[in-house]
Amino acid sequence: MVTTDFSVNSKAGIRFALQLAKQTKNKLIFFHSQELPKPTRWSLEKYNSYTAVELKKTHARLRQFVDKISHETGLKARDAQFVVAEGYKVGHGVIDFAKHIKANYICMSTRGAGAFKKLIGTTASAILTTSPIPVIVVPKTYRVSPISHILYSSDFNNLKGEINKVVGFARPLKARVSVYHYDFLLPLKEVKMKLEKIAARYVSKGVTFHFRKLHVENSLSHHLQMDIKKSKPNLVVLFTKQNRGWYERIFLSSKSAALSFDTKSPLLVFRKRKK
Repeated sequence: MVTTDFSVNSKAGIRFALQLAKQTKNKLIFFHSQELPKPTRWSLEKYNSYTAVELKKTHARLRQFVDKISHETGLKARDAQFVVAEGYKVGHGVIDFAKHIKANYICMSTRGAGAFKKLIGTTASAILTTSPIPVIVVPKTYRVSPISHILYSSDFNNLKGEINKVVGFARPLKARVSVYHYDFLLPLKEVKMKLEKIAARYVSKGVTFHFRKLHVENSLSHHLQMDIKKSKPNLVVLFTKQNRGWYERIFLSSKSAALSFDTKSPLLVFRKRKK
């Protein structure tokens, strides 16, 4: 399910979804939520008639918007669906519809650099922190390229369940998976040996593990940013606890409110399993 508000920024999410569909042959459903306030003096009949007309217009606009991006990228969505729904709270509307159609993923664009809310946007932030469905957020600077390398940052809690999901996503893409784990105690021989023993169960031709010391003076996002810049993945995967405090700790520097996470790579966010 791909969301758009017809903005220039939202084109990135559509471009990523078109590339993903090309490699996996998955079906895409493009979704737009439209707010249509009812004037107090209007009768219900008049308002319903007006709503029907406006939603029809927007549906045509949605098809044209996606078709133009498809033409620009040379990527076509096979058997795509276009849905326009009326809704006051866009975030809730997106999640409700995604659950209704049993979507595998929700794909949307981010806004760019800046503070957390500015980067993600209030609507996208609400979806990220509440959606039971995995969410793909795509930076507005994204340009189409084959998805061949996935970086998965793991805390090694429930590694089996999480890596199965990541590999399940990567396999149809024929993408390799690089698993990164950060640990304060990595210099200790027994800690490193324990981590390597766990990793050995899941290493395969397309899955490799990378261990990094977590330095207390830098945030996790800083460490991730450095490895993302070096390895240049086409997608970054995180499993998260869905609460705003967690997101702000991950996406914001521990020293200031300046954004430190590298947003040039699309991000796939799974909800972490509750213990």
